Amino acid sequence: MTQTGKEPSVNPALPAAAAPAIGGTVKKPKQKRSTPLRDYLDEIVDTLRDLVPAAIEGDEDAVHDARVATRRLKAATDLLDDLLPEKQVKIFRRALRDLRRALGPLRDADVMLDHTGDLQKGSKLPPAALRWLHTCLQDNRRKALANLTGDIDRSRLFAKLGRWWELRHHLLRSADRIDNLLAKSLHLLLSQFTQQVHGLFSPGEGKSDVDPHALRITGKLLRYTLEMAAADGHALSPTVGRSFKRVQSALGLWHDLIVLAERAMEQSVVTQLPLHDTVLQQDVLRLVSVLLRRADAQLRSVGKLWERQGAQLTRAIESSFPKEIQNLIVENPIVEPAQATDAAPEAATQGTLAQESNQTP
Repeated sequence: MTQTGKEPSVNPALPAAAAPAIGGTVKKPKQKRSTPLRDYLDEIVDTLRDLVPAAIEGDEDAVHDARVATRRLKAATDLLDDLLPEKQVKIFRRALRDLRRALGPLRDADVMLDHTGDLQKGSKLPPAALRWLHTCLQDNRRKALANLTGDIDRSRLFAKLGRWWELRHHLLRSADRIDNLLAKSLHLLLSQFTQQVHGLFSPGEGKSDVDPHALRITGKLLRYTLEMAAADGHALSPTVGRSFKRVQSALGLWHDLIVLAERAMEQSVVTQLPLHDTVLQQDVLRLVSVLLRRADAQLRSVGKLWERQGAQLTRAIESSFPKEIQNLIVENPIVEPAQATDAAPEAATQGTLAQESNQTP
């Protein structure tokens, strides 16, 4: 699981300069030899290095913040791929991937424990099933923490993360290309997100071919790219951040509920629950059914939110790149949901973003 219920609403604990609010602008740095985006990424790398020791010890906030920092940096290196040397960036990305995956089981357990704890408070869900699942998840967390301690070689990790200081110099040499890369990426991500939403909720005849998880990954990439645009000095309307945050929050909760239901079923098999307590197993199945219905409701809310706000959000983002975006629009206009054709689902599932969803832990 990569997305959590907290992530859409809580940014990692980065310095203000490293996590600019969408809806503001970042002042140009005073240094003569720098760029706003490079300063932003420097802050994230520094903060990630500071978070690693606490994350390895199992601190819940540090685990969450470190994983989000790795995603931000992965999105940045993908955006800037043409400007960076292949060998060094490959090593750097591998370090980000390995850390994110190592922390994944611990983060999964933390998120699900938070949900089961909340669901037990005044909930009409089967209390015995919730208590049983909560206990299973606590055991999972203890095992994940024990495994994590032996999985990460700190010195090797810090050495690989240190490759950033070799990569960052290349951004100065091609600083004039960053705006075009941001504009192109935002346009393509907006187009893909719009097509995926339409393909998922208005598929025409038959079942949609769009994977909701792919939609979620596209949304995450769009969010991180918007943050990079704000860091680079592009004036984005405050409504951009607020509107997209609501969409991403709904997608995050959908994912959390799905994974919680999946884990309940998995633990039933692992513990051979039907053999030992058929009554409790029936309660667990009822719990799973409710979780899946709630997840489906969250997913439907994404379609309704985008239908109301998608066009306005798209125009607000485009206006921050008037020249670059307008050139892209003429060549490849974004298809609004009301105008999309039945071919949209097929188009939405192709390309590098679909590959990214398969690579993300």
